[in-house]
Amino acid sequence: MNKAASASKPKIELEERPVRGSHAMRREATRRKVFDACIATIYESGFATASTLEVAKRANISRGALLKQFPTRSDMLCEVMRELLRQSVVNMQTFIKDVPPGIERVIAYADAGWHFYRTPIGIVFIEIALGARDNEQLGEMLATIGLEREQFEATRIWEDMSLAGATDRHALATAVLGMVATMRGLAIEHMWNRNSDLVQATFEAHRQRFADTLRSLV
Repeated sequence: MNKAASASKPKIELEERPVRGSHAMRREATRRKVFDACIATIYESGFATASTLEVAKRANISRGALLKQFPTRSDMLCEVMRELLRQSVVNMQTFIKDVPPGIERVIAYADAGWHFYRTPIGIVFIEIALGARDNEQLGEMLATIGLEREQFEATRIWEDMSLAGATDRHALATAVLGMVATMRGLAIEHMWNRNSDLVQATFEAHRQRFADTLRSLV
């Protein structure tokens, strides 16, 4: 992301996390500080700036302490992506908690995804995914994570749609992937065109088509 695009972003204030307790607790506290610092660095300054040195400095730990947890930059970014996906699941659960199982809950998954991709952590998710294009090691790591997430989403969504009477799992998977890809593309557009009502309108149009497709499958 260029400087002009990142200049208007608010600075993320990191919470000071004291490192105390057992070795496992100290290890987890250090990892948490690295996650927070890496996310803040990428959100404010872009993917390229998130070196292990810069993240360690932002996390207020030594680079050696960071490398003990994450031997390479790719390892660090891969684990940050896992954390972002974990947070996206928490976000999803918040959106669907009052929605009964079935088609409406699957539509709520799309609403949860759209909300996630417009938050700072969603933007960082996209930046890391795009940044992996020029990093073969990171790309291979993220491919594994992507497959795990795809399988998780497919299982959860199929459970809801099968309750509604759906039988064509392949058609459902195709519709879901199309909606996810649309949201990611629109999220990138939103990063550059935040004040346009067309981005939201476009999402709503695709959301309606997605809902119509879901209803046609039952």
